[in-house]
Amino acid sequence: MASKATDYENQISTVASSISTDETFTTHLRLMFPKNFDETKHIVDDISLHYIKQASKSVQHLIPVKSLPDGNCLFNSIVSLVPDSG
Repeated sequence: MASKATDYENQISTVASSISTDETFTTHLRLMFPKNFDETKHIVDDISLHYIKQASKSVQHLIPVKSLPDGNCLFNSIVSLVPDSG
């Protein structure tokens, strides 16, 4: 679990790298990484922001957004990057 790791950046980088190279995700989804934070669509996750501030400076510019806390945080995070279908 990344929140208990001593090296947050390596944990986050490892997970992000495995997702971006997994063709089961990338083949079927068109991920849209936002260039600007849109406060009408996302809410800053203050707890995650606390952990990012403890990580190296290379990730401190990132803004963590809240996802549904239903045990599927990774899935919910990915869904938040899929463009609206409407």
